[in-house]
Amino acid sequence: MPIYTFVCPECGNQDETVRTMADADQPYKCAKCGTLTRRDYRADRPNVVGTEKGETFWSESLAINPEQAAEHRRLFPDVKIDAEGRLGFDSVKQRSDYCTATGFEKRSQRKQII
Repeated sequence: MPIYTFVCPECGNQDETVRTMADADQPYKCAKCGTLTRRDYRADRPNVVGTEKGETFWSESLAINPEQAAEHRRLFPDVKIDAEGRLGFDSVKQRSDYCTATGFEKRSQRKQII
């Protein structure tokens, strides 16, 4: 059975639980405060981009050294940076424009057959 992630809107606690696919969206109580939580689709499927309108998605592959953050903010003020140096985008177009401006080329991953 798959593992699903739920985030509490009250305390921010994140819980993972094993459920059948049929029960994936059923309510789940927060382990810390007992509030009904909502499913975090991005955590369940980390490769899904922009699951809800207006949400920032964070790129592990385009991360920068945190020491470069000030210069990066000067050059790309609309691109967010977290404490770990991951870049945050508000849309696929924003990420695409960023990649074009910086010379990054997005390539699909290749599976190695053993």
